[in-house]
Amino acid sequence: MALGALHNILFLAIELKKSHTSFEERKEKEKLEVPHDKKIIETILSKLPYENTIYWVEQSPIVGLRKDFSADLEFCERFLTPPFVLYNKEIESKKVLLIQSLEAYNSKCAEFLGAQEDPTGPMYRPPYHWKGYGDERENRYYQMQSALADAGQAFLDNYNIFIACIKSEGFVFEEI
Repeated sequence: MALGALHNILFLAIELKKSHTSFEERKEKEKLEVPHDKKIIETILSKLPYENTIYWVEQSPIVGLRKDFSADLEFCERFLTPPFVLYNKEIESKKVLLIQSLEAYNSKCAEFLGAQEDPTGPMYRPPYHWKGYGDERENRYYQMQSALADAGQAFLDNYNIFIACIKSEGFVFEEI
């Protein structure tokens, strides 16, 4: 009986030591992972500031898109590649959805918007010259405008989900 009690005490002591060691290892690992994740999230948020992103994505089917904002969107597409994988799996899954919806939005922008009248100007604009003909060009204009608006709304939905996720995981930034 005493041998069984001694065995149980020894077993509990070993398990306690393992859990304490794994807890310390986890803390050390978090010290390395959190700055990496924070740097990537900050970079994304600096390229996609909240108010600016909402404004331009909502306005793009009607008035077009600024070229510098379009370049920031294209820059953010690279965050799907391996060096930019986040250690926090919850935020990583939301980031992947965000970047995928951003790529779909960029694809729709490339189909619909362009440097129409002034190739050196600051905006990519809709093809206004398609309107007013009453034929299939005008129908195509409105179909593409609607597709861009839908892609933009999907992107904004994923953007808001991403913002909520980083807030819930404890990453709070001044940019938000």
